Amino acid sequence: MKTNIIKTTGLILSLFIVLSGALFLTGCEDTIMPLIEEEVRLAELPEYTLTILDPAYGSVTPDGVITVKGGEPVDVSASAPGGYSFVNWQQISGVGIVTFVDENSPSTSLSLSGGDATIQPVISDTLWNLTIGTDGNGTTNPTSGIIEVANGVARNIDAYPDSANGYEFDEWLQISGTAVFDNEFSSSTNVTITGGAAEIQATFKLMEYTINLTDDGNGTTNLSFVTVEHGVASQLVTATADLGYEFVGWTETSGAGISYNSGSTDSTVYITAIGGDATLRANFTKIPYTLNISATTGGYVNPSGNRAVTYGDPYQLHAYARGTYKFENWTKIGGSGIVSFSPNYTDKDATVTVTGGDVSIRANFRKAVVNFSTPNVLPFPDYSTYPDSGQSIYQYGSNVYVYGANGSTNSVIREISLATVTSPIGTDSIYITGRAKGLIGNGTYLFAGSDVNLYKITRSGLTGLTTPSTATPVIDISRNYSNSSYFWAALSTGVIHDVAVSNLDNGWTILNSDSGYSYQNIQGVYNGLMAVRDDNGSHDLASYDVDAVTSATVYAADDTTLLHTGYDQDPGDAGKPVLGVDGEYMYVPVFDPDTGFKIRIYEVTDSTSAYYTGQVILTGEPLYIAVDDNYIYVAADLAGSAYIYVIDVYSKSSPIISKSHLISGFEKTDLVGRYGNYLYAVADTAAGKPTFYIYELSFD
Repeated sequence: MKTNIIKTTGLILSLFIVLSGALFLTGCEDTIMPLIEEEVRLAELPEYTLTILDPAYGSVTPDGVITVKGGEPVDVSASAPGGYSFVNWQQISGVGIVTFVDENSPSTSLSLSGGDATIQPVISDTLWNLTIGTDGNGTTNPTSGIIEVANGVARNIDAYPDSANGYEFDEWLQISGTAVFDNEFSSSTNVTITGGAAEIQATFKLMEYTINLTDDGNGTTNLSFVTVEHGVASQLVTATADLGYEFVGWTETSGAGISYNSGSTDSTVYITAIGGDATLRANFTKIPYTLNISATTGGYVNPSGNRAVTYGDPYQLHAYARGTYKFENWTKIGGSGIVSFSPNYTDKDATVTVTGGDVSIRANFRKAVVNFSTPNVLPFPDYSTYPDSGQSIYQYGSNVYVYGANGSTNSVIREISLATVTSPIGTDSIYITGRAKGLIGNGTYLFAGSDVNLYKITRSGLTGLTTPSTATPVIDISRNYSNSSYFWAALSTGVIHDVAVSNLDNGWTILNSDSGYSYQNIQGVYNGLMAVRDDNGSHDLASYDVDAVTSATVYAADDTTLLHTGYDQDPGDAGKPVLGVDGEYMYVPVFDPDTGFKIRIYEVTDSTSAYYTGQVILTGEPLYIAVDDNYIYVAADLAGSAYIYVIDVYSKSSPIISKSHLISGFEKTDLVGRYGNYLYAVADTAAGKPTFYIYELSFD
């Protein structure tokens, strides 16, 4: 056959060459090209060896060994002698697969794929009726019914289960007669009939699956696995939650086709599988409760109202005293649940755990008087890495960053850890060129201004110091409350920039100095900015309504208010404004030539103006202010002595000094800040040897 293909191809190619040298007609091309394409297709097909054996009786055409193309039809024919009958064609051996058009016809066609094979016709003088049947859960080849088989000659039979409905082959059964199977447990085998008619049956059975049962560690199951038949419910499976947990559902972590008699959220189920082996996990969750949190007069709580908690899990509480009130304790006031407070019920920032049911608790407050405990002290022994005169602080979590002078011209930022409040620790430091002019942060970075430039520092480890490409001398910096991607920077050039956190060079002028004023301090407020302006000793508080998103340039204040009496050449002064924690009030330290030192209070809920509400007179000079909900804490210098003032601002119109605390042996208190139930301060000597103090505040 291979030789014939070569000859045919050569003839066609020769004809094509001859025709191409003559006048080539379109009709000839249409006839020849399909022949060439067909020959090319046949040439690319794999070749296999097909061996055709002669039957025990009769003959076969063709016979012997022939070469065939994979998948191409081959005609075969068998002839039976007198007294004999053709039975069927059979594949005897080989890895290839022979497919007959009609294996029961003596003259038929076949095709071979996948490899070599051997076939032989079956011709016999003794034929018996073989009845092939099934149990109804599959099919056979030959199909169910009666076929003729030769006596004593093996006949191939195949069984196909109804796998779509979950069946698999079980075994071949002899129903009647004498039938011998090569392997009755194989779906594809041979059967030999002797001595007369016989009946066989292919039987099938439902597939069996193994369902493994696991849990998420918060409960158990009554079984580790179950064996089920396809579509048949298992024995009862139960999930039991551990103490404090409840069952929430079953999850198939592997496999598919699982169903439950009452849904996957029922802890007791019968499981049905149709998709094979699978693994199920029982899931549990902590039992939920409702915790109601409230407060008595004199304070508030955060969070408050109804809160969702879970069995035994700590829930953080925060109680905040108002004005001159003190937190007393937490008490249970209702509900069936049991509560436990940690570290104890007298801690305003306790955690609470709930078991057994819903519960209501209350934070109790009473009037109090402010007292300081004996301070915890952190001397600054290595003065080269500590500020010798504090200017600003930034607090993040339990870390305090102190910024101040370091020598006559430069500055330093020092990190102090309050993780253990009773033992403050000085950790990292970084040097800043120029005199300190304000420090802020956003948790990830610190931003420091100096009279030389603007600096961005990675807070963790105090590394990665970067500056604008052009030196930018700074007067003061402040947080931008309207857009956390930017902050304010007042420059010595008399302008204020909105500076991008991500790029110190990416800023634009928002405000310009006007009417002969220069900026002395700035403080961001919500949707605006407040600036202390100086005009030859006269100071006012200017209000600017600035939308940082649209970057509108403003050349004049929306409103101004005089901070102290007097005019140009007035010896009065004003310090850094400090915004209250709620953003509604601003506290400004002022020196008035007529009345002395004071803290003036302004309402700034409207960013276009600042409304004076009240003031408190101080006997010492205020140097720095820290605030909380109801008090302001003032670091001061009183006639060469270091003081801390605690001012009750519960009434904004009539603030009062609740306490004046002397830090003995020091010239002034540079800085002060509030950390939880503690107050810290940096006290300085005339020789520039500061010490970090931390007091526990008590409200007796």
